[in-house]
Amino acid sequence: MQSATAQVGKHVKEHHFPARLLFDTGAHRSFITQDMRNKLKLKTQRKELLNVSTFGKDDSKSTSYGVVMFNLQTRDEDINVTALVTKTICPSLTTPKNIQLPAEFKSLELADTLFTAEERQIDILIGNDYYSHLITGNTKISQDENFMATESKFGWLLSGTFPQIPSNNNQPSIIYSYAVRVGLVEEERLDDLLTKFWEINEIPQQFNTSEEDDVTEKFLQTIHFDQRTGIYNVRLPWKTNKNDLPTNLELSKRRLRNLISSLKKKDPTLVKRYNDQLMDQLKLGFIEQVQEPTESKTIHYIPHFPVFKDDSATTKMRIVYDASAKMSPDSLCLNDCLHTGPNLIKKPIQHSDKIPTTQYSFHSRHRKSIPTNRTPSGR
Repeated sequence: MQSATAQVGKHVKEHHFPARLLFDTGAHRSFITQDMRNKLKLKTQRKELLNVSTFGKDDSKSTSYGVVMFNLQTRDEDINVTALVTKTICPSLTTPKNIQLPAEFKSLELADTLFTAEERQIDILIGNDYYSHLITGNTKISQDENFMATESKFGWLLSGTFPQIPSNNNQPSIIYSYAVRVGLVEEERLDDLLTKFWEINEIPQQFNTSEEDDVTEKFLQTIHFDQRTGIYNVRLPWKTNKNDLPTNLELSKRRLRNLISSLKKKDPTLVKRYNDQLMDQLKLGFIEQVQEPTESKTIHYIPHFPVFKDDSATTKMRIVYDASAKMSPDSLCLNDCLHTGPNLIKKPIQHSDKIPTTQYSFHSRHRKSIPTNRTPSGR
C-alpha cells in the first residue's frame, strides 16, 4: 500500500507532529483519525451529513462527520488539507519479513519506513480530493514487474505484489483492501430527516391517545417522595418488551476497557479526570455503585463515554450514558424498551407574559443536567 510519513500541524507556523499517511485512489474524500485530530487540537469547521460505503455497497447509513483543516509539510511546500474525522481508518500496516526491495529501487528515497518490526499506524487517509496535489506523476517499475514506485512530494511510494505467506494452524491469511465512496445525503432524504427532527421536537399541544394516557397515569402513580433523602423516586416507563432486554455485562466491560485504553492514549491524566467526575456524580447521588448480583437474573448495564468540548469555558469533558448500546444489531437496547413521553418544554413565548416590567429580572441555570431519579423497578 502507498504510505508516507509527514509532519502535520494545525497551522503553518504552529508545532507539527509526525503522522503516517495512506494514499487511496478509491476514496472520494480524505480522512483523519480522532486521535490525530485531538493531538493537533483541530477545531471542527462544520458538520456534513454523508453516506459512506465500501465496495459499492448500498446499505450505508447517513452519518454526520466533523470537518477539520490542517497543514501538511512536504519537501517543497506546505499544503492545507480539509478532511473528515473518523474514529479509525484501517488496521496498522505490516510488511512481510521475506520482502526484498528490488535492486533498482534501493537508491530511491522512500516516503515511508517499510522494513520495520513495528506496526505502522495510519493517521490520515489521502483520497482523490488531494491525491493529484501530492503526486508528481513520475513512476518506476521493477524489472520483474512486481513492484512500482510512484514519486510524491514526501518521497517515493512503493506498491506491488506481496507473495502469499502460508498460514499456520489452519488460520486464514488476512488481506486488507480499501475503497471508500462518500456521497452527500440526497436532498429528499435530508428533508425527511429534518422533518422528523421537527416532528420529534415540536411542542405538543395536547395528548389524546389512550397509550399516552396510560403511560402518564402509571408514571404519576409511581412517583414517591423520600423524606429521608429528599429525593423523588420514580419507576422507569417500561414498554411491554422489557423482558427481551438482554444482560450486557460483557459488552459493558469491553466498552470500559476500550475507554480506559483510549483515554490513556489520548492523555494519561484523562483517566483520573474521568474517574473524578464519576466520584462527583456518586457523591451527589446522580449514580450509585452497582452491587454484585446475588441471584441469576437479567441485569442491564449502561455503558458510558466522554464527550470533549475544548472551547467550553466550564465543562471541557462530560460523561454521557449510552442507553442506545446494543449487544448486537438484532438485540434491544434500554431506549428500545422505554416510553419516551411528551416533550414537556414549553414554548418561550408562553413565558413572555411572566417577564417582570421592573428594572431587574433574575435568571438561573442548572449546575448539572443529570436527573437524580431513582428507579426501584430494576437496573
